[in-house]
Amino acid sequence: MMVEVRGIDYGTQLIEYRLERRERATLEITVEPDGLVRVVAPADAAVEDIAARVHRRARWILAQQRTFADCDRVCPNAGTSRVKRIFTWAGNIGYG
Repeated sequence: MMVEVRGIDYGTQLIEYRLERRERATLEITVEPDGLVRVVAPADAAVEDIAARVHRRARWILAQQRTFADCDRVCPNAGTSRVKRIFTWAGNIGYG
């Protein structure tokens, strides 16, 4: 399994993501508690289509990253026992 590091510009921000390709029909975007963005895409999806989908979901991605960052500020002494939800979005790679 090969993972590529890619990024898109969204306004003045750069959203970096880790792209993994698999045999699947849909594209999945996951924002992890540390803010890392992972994208799992169909093996035959064009890079431009993947980047366009990430760009369309950029507002959602940034909102999830802010949610995790806010949790860190609100409960800084919670330690490693704190459980954070991983936010995931999945959808077809086509238009829409």
